[in-house]
Amino acid sequence: MQGSDATSVELAQPAHGQTRIFYTTQRYPIYYLAITKCGCTYLKNLFHALDHGVPHPDGAFVHETESGLTKARDVPPEVIRASPYAFAVLREPGARFLSFYFDKIYG
Repeated sequence: MQGSDATSVELAQPAHGQTRIFYTTQRYPIYYLAITKCGCTYLKNLFHALDHGVPHPDGAFVHETESGLTKARDVPPEVIRASPYAFAVLREPGARFLSFYFDKIYG
């Protein structure tokens, strides 16, 4: 955040070679910044359901076949920054690491 204005949010530039992927819906002007291990599966299924009336047919494997999901590629960053409906889900780093470890490495 910059200054004392709590509503002003500066989007950091992604590292070289990385991109930010915002998802949106065709019906509603909401924007979700996907962050791995922070509710992505649930939210991608929710966004699919908002557009199509049903959860994504691949359910928990929505990340592998993102058909039916709308990426906000053509939405200018200024529009996303100004939207009151743009969000990301963050988790406490320790819990996120343990979830990753037990899901991907140990399990």
